[in-house]
Amino acid sequence: MNRFWQIDSERLRRIRKERLLTQVELSKMTGVAQDSISSLETGKREAHPGTIKKLAEALGVEPRKLLKEQE
Repeated sequence: MNRFWQIDSERLRRIRKERLLTQVELSKMTGVAQDSISSLETGKREAHPGTIKKLAEALGVEPRKLLKEQE
């Protein structure tokens, strides 16, 4: 069973830009397709835990920092 999680799309975009990375550069660093990163940053899709881990490692943050806060 695959479980997908909600990314905080604005936070992901902000952190990526703070690191001075383009979506293409982040894609090359992580192996996550650029169109997937774009969809995550616009809130059009949820992320697999493995994707969250790859993005977090490349951005130098804890994976939970990329997740949407639960209300």
